[in-house]
Amino acid sequence: MCCPVRVSIKLMHMNIKKPSYIALAQRVKELESSAAAGKREADTLRENCAVQQSILATTFDGFWLVDSQGKLLDVNPSYCRLSGYSRQELLGMPVSALEALESTAEIADRIRCFPESGHDIFETIHRRKDGSTWHVEVSASYRDFEDGQYVIFLRDITRRKQTEGNLRLSDDKFRVVFERSPIGIMLLDSHGVILDCNQHFCDIFGVSRPDYLGLNLLAVMPVSPVRQTLADAITGDAPASYDGPYTSVVSGRSVHFSIISERVSPELTITLVTDITTRTEAEGRLRLQSEIMRNMAEGVSLVRREDGIIVYNNPRFERMFGYGPGEMIDKNVTILNAPNSKTPAETKQMIMETLDETGEWHGEVENITKDGTRFWCEANVSAFDHPEYGKVSAAVHTDITKRKQAEEKLKKIMDELELIVEERTNELQRKNIALSEVLHQLDIEKKYLESKVNANIQTLLLPVLEKLIDKSSSIDGRYLTMLKQNLLELTSSQGARLSSPVYKLTPKETELCALIKGGFTVKEIALMQNLSERTIESHRYNIRKKLGISTKKSNLVSFLASL
Repeated sequence: MCCPVRVSIKLMHMNIKKPSYIALAQRVKELESSAAAGKREADTLRENCAVQQSILATTFDGFWLVDSQGKLLDVNPSYCRLSGYSRQELLGMPVSALEALESTAEIADRIRCFPESGHDIFETIHRRKDGSTWHVEVSASYRDFEDGQYVIFLRDITRRKQTEGNLRLSDDKFRVVFERSPIGIMLLDSHGVILDCNQHFCDIFGVSRPDYLGLNLLAVMPVSPVRQTLADAITGDAPASYDGPYTSVVSGRSVHFSIISERVSPELTITLVTDITTRTEAEGRLRLQSEIMRNMAEGVSLVRREDGIIVYNNPRFERMFGYGPGEMIDKNVTILNAPNSKTPAETKQMIMETLDETGEWHGEVENITKDGTRFWCEANVSAFDHPEYGKVSAAVHTDITKRKQAEEKLKKIMDELELIVEERTNELQRKNIALSEVLHQLDIEKKYLESKVNANIQTLLLPVLEKLIDKSSSIDGRYLTMLKQNLLELTSSQGARLSSPVYKLTPKETELCALIKGGFTVKEIALMQNLSERTIESHRYNIRKKLGISTKKSNLVSFLASL
């Protein structure tokens, strides 16, 4: 496209004086010089136009020359290629036919505003001939030529817009991940200043986000492994990590955490923080439980329910059955059961059926070691779901062989003692029978002697006493009467009753009972016994008390006579 050049020459007829030859020659020379200069300017202008045409033809950006009505006066090959139209199709086409974003009215408003601003850059969307659209960056300039023209350059920014869209999408995804991540995320600049952090990071240390943003961690943190980890990540080319305890310099909260920090650009370091306090405590408990399990006096095993395979056992269990470390793993539990009235498989089935019904089994079972030695165990088995092995039965075995041996020995001793007791009982029964016969014989002899003594007293002593009583004085007669009465009592049961352990009478008290029954007074008894009357009264009180007649209403003489 060439720029038009207009030359207007007006001949003016003026009443002037006829110039001289020299003046004419000078004037001709000036005109020739001016014509040569004009030719040079025209050549330069043509060259510039050619250069401009070459630039417009080879540039990747599209070019429009638009009139004041919004119609295309000129386009370059690049826009033809970008739009899919030919040059002939585009020339004279209104801009609105190519515009896919703005309406005809909006385009007209933009054209009207151009003369005021003189220049504008904006983005829009154009429609190709095939109906597809593409993003355009428009750079427009207004020039006051004829009725006004617009020089417009159009750049295809479709790829840039796609890249920007992808970046926005990526940024949105990152923001979602950043905010909703179950781990803490912190962004640091090259000096250790916190640029951003997510909410989970704040929750770990109990601090709000504004308290962290803009904080220079490297400046406020004391020398520690955590500070060194962050410094290594910021200044190094490889990720840095740390697992262990840490106390926040802002909140003072102490946690166990795991951090991984990596520099992703010279100005940005990303740090991932995971709170492992709960995990650390759980690991500590597991280590303690594992240590307890290893050092338990009882043997412990886990057996998979579906196939009866041993999946775990502690060292005590291995030693109990004579196996080496790990040697029992993946073996069937039937190798533990000794054959007796039941086969090993039947013993296993019996325990498994009880576990299915009640969830546990307790009892004594005869086991067998690797070398065939039999021994007894007390087993407590329970069923539960293991996170790794699935449905298992956990068995705790206690070796009770010594206890069983002691029980058998004790049973043997008890059986022997029962035999001895039975023999001794039979012997005592025999001796008791013999003793009963002896006592019966003695009772017969006693009765015989009593009858004989009674007969002798009746026939020999009483007649003599009767004669003495008749011839004696009153006092002597009373003594003799008492003697008679005592002799008669020898053959009766009264004396035996008074001397019975039930009454607990002393010999003196028994003697005094005979005198009291005989009708002697306290004074007479005191004289006869050579004791004071007070002593006799004391004996009477004790006798009444022991005979159970301590009340004054009961008569001692009458009570003794009734015995």
